[in-house]
Amino acid sequence: MLTIVIPGLEYFNEETEEFTYYDDVKVQLEHSLVSVSKWESKWCKPFLNGKDKTMEEIIDYVKCMAVDDFFHSFVFSVEKRFT
Repeated sequence: MLTIVIPGLEYFNEETEEFTYYDDVKVQLEHSLVSVSKWESKWCKPFLNGKDKTMEEIIDYVKCMAVDDFFHSFVFSVEKRFT
């Protein structure tokens, strides 16, 4: 299992001219057959096929490895703000 800490984030919304602050987030990731299976179920192709992955596929695999459900909601909220 891998534990990483994502540093806090300061986000400025130009429309409202307000800052939003996010605290540090501690994430536990586990590379396992379950994670690979989740990813392959979604993408309908083998994960370990030696071919390059798109950024979207890589991010999705990190989500599949996340042990903590909080990480999923955090990543979704950050992705939504910056896309």
